[in-house]
Amino acid sequence: MIRYITILIIILTSIVIQAQEILTGLESNPQILKAIKEGRKPDLKNSQVLTLPFFDDFSGSDIFPDSKNWANNDVFINNDYPVFPVTAGVATFDALDENGKLHSDAGKNSFIADYLISHTIRLDSVLSPEPKALTPKDSIYLSFYYQPEGLGFAPSEGDSLVLEFFYNHPVDSLKTWVKVWSAAGMTLNEFLALHKTYFKRVMIPITDEKFLNEGFRFRFYNIASIRYPNAPSHQSNRDQWNIDYVYLNYNRTINDIYYNDLAFVNKHGSFLKNFNSMPYKQYKQNFVNEMAEYLNVMVSNLNNTEASGSYKYIVSRPNGTELKRYESGTYLIAPFSQSGYVTEAAIAKPPVEFAFPIDLQENSASFLITHILTGDTFIPGTNDTLKYAQSFSDYYAYDDGTAEAGYGLTNAGGKMAYRFRLNTPDTLTAVDIFFNRALNNENQKFFHIQLWNDYNGKPKNLIHEEKDFRVEYGNDGLNDFHRYFLDEPQVISTSRFGELRYYIGLEQTTSSLLNVGFDRNNNKKQNTFYYFYSDTANMWRNTMYDGALMIRPVFGNAKSIQPKDEKSVRLNVFPNPVNGNVIRLQTDEDMMNDSRFQIFNVSGIIIQEGKTIDNINISQLPSGVYVLRLTGKNKTEYTRFIVHR
Repeated sequence: MIRYITILIIILTSIVIQAQEILTGLESNPQILKAIKEGRKPDLKNSQVLTLPFFDDFSGSDIFPDSKNWANNDVFINNDYPVFPVTAGVATFDALDENGKLHSDAGKNSFIADYLISHTIRLDSVLSPEPKALTPKDSIYLSFYYQPEGLGFAPSEGDSLVLEFFYNHPVDSLKTWVKVWSAAGMTLNEFLALHKTYFKRVMIPITDEKFLNEGFRFRFYNIASIRYPNAPSHQSNRDQWNIDYVYLNYNRTINDIYYNDLAFVNKHGSFLKNFNSMPYKQYKQNFVNEMAEYLNVMVSNLNNTEASGSYKYIVSRPNGTELKRYESGTYLIAPFSQSGYVTEAAIAKPPVEFAFPIDLQENSASFLITHILTGDTFIPGTNDTLKYAQSFSDYYAYDDGTAEAGYGLTNAGGKMAYRFRLNTPDTLTAVDIFFNRALNNENQKFFHIQLWNDYNGKPKNLIHEEKDFRVEYGNDGLNDFHRYFLDEPQVISTSRFGELRYYIGLEQTTSSLLNVGFDRNNNKKQNTFYYFYSDTANMWRNTMYDGALMIRPVFGNAKSIQPKDEKSVRLNVFPNPVNGNVIRLQTDEDMMNDSRFQIFNVSGIIIQEGKTIDNINISQLPSGVYVLRLTGKNKTEYTRFIVHR
């Protein structure tokens, strides 16, 4: 967006509104939407008949459940939402459907949301090591672990997680599912206080002969509800439950709580000390100090005896060339039930002792980091291998690219600021922002991008501002980062920004929640601020929420960073202010001949639109401030005008 007309509008009010922070869920799941667009949604046409044992730790699939075990796609398989899971990978139940959007019947009243339904499982017999008919004496148990909320939002008391078993009813086909277990909604803190663990194990014996047939199935589902029914910009996904380590077999007991499994627990991230990604130019200026000293690796031995295990990581280029290998050596790892996660420093805190190589001729670089755990386990899976792509481009990122929540403020004029520091002077050319899509795009409002310097660790002077950007959701209708180019790129230098420390942020123009993506797996609370208004004092405050805003300042040469099809186009409106019924547009010939116009009010609502012409009739517009947008094939232009009747 290019600013050519600067209009200062001061709105005075006798009511002082306090800025309040809001953290809300997602209206859609960008990862699911992207996977569907890429054709990665499993084909569920072919039903399968499984035999014992049945096992899934949700580490062997991503986004969607493993179609070899499960008959539907409702739940979300991920490493993003659990807190201290049993192993890496969980199935998350929420209020979104299999297409990553809010269920059609979502509302303030409770509704059944996600199902996780097994394929048919033969419980009449086992075929190996020898064929054998199953009876209640064979001690068949279904076990799993569950957790409410996680890094999502807590299910309310009226919500629940339910487990049902299926059997062939001889008379009534509608009564073939039998409820065998349920858990009431609560916060994770309440859950932890009650059960003294982050994930609780459940053991369900199968003793009723009606289930011991060749058509047995089981299913989980959650009952959810949506808050803020009267605030569309706040309506979003909530009521998360995580389940892990689902295991069904015979010859088990109620005390069968140990597994011969050595597994990763957490997802692994950046080798950088402070960022998930940073401009390659800035990294090259201080690469030694940008590297982390060690990693935080969480490994769990799920058995009740010591296990022999080792850990290594390998850093390589995309072409496979190995750059660094670290090996811990072999250790005896104590059971989690006795000692918790692995404490051996060589595994739990492996040293980095490495710096990504620098290429003076390149502006970007990427590397692959592979983490491998080795030990004797009987459970097949992929929770012994994790991968992370380390990239250097033109932006700073505290976040990992995945939003677990949305952040915003509740008042017009609310400001949020994000602190960064450069290694060498550079030019701020754009800002990448990830906005979560709200219900019916209700958060698609206007905002201003602002840049401040630092004083005593907080934003001080407003150095630069560009007005009237609109919330956009990325490319191809998918939620992604949208790049907002600055009309006037800003040099971050020591003369303007002491110690090259600066703050980039937003000012809201309405009270609607902007819903900026919020990464809850990376805590940058100390760098996140909002402006607090009160009757006694206005001040910058640190956010109360743990996480990272998905706002990324972009640096580089202003000319080279513009899209190739971007051309400088002047857009003016005459007269301005206008008290008549017609405005005249001045822009280039291509834009005038092949574009459409939209007129928005300050709340971001489209008031008028049509094919662009020289003179636009605005006789129906009352007095006020409006934004005009022209959209052509390869470019979009904005400007402001005032109607004064």
